[in-house]
Amino acid sequence: MVYIRRLVGKIPRLESQASSIVELKDATGVILDVSGSAPGEGRAVIQDHGEWRVIAGQRDYQLTTGERIRVVGKEGLVLLVEPAPRSVSSAEE
Repeated sequence: MVYIRRLVGKIPRLESQASSIVELKDATGVILDVSGSAPGEGRAVIQDHGEWRVIAGQRDYQLTTGERIRVVGKEGLVLLVEPAPRSVSSAEE
């Protein structure tokens, strides 16, 4: 019985890790959906962190589907986002 318990204890865990604000800060993503949401709210996929509910970090900023965003903060389980800065290569096109 002790042998089995030790064997089971050595099996690597495949549990997903929770995302902390330190990891999410400055992460980029894409807005999935803004339909049915209040102005400035929507859902987005954040690279390496999955799908999150997001709100605009600036009052006058409106989210649009397909837009690239950057995480600037977090309020509970909702991320504050702003437009992602354009890369040099995409600005030249």
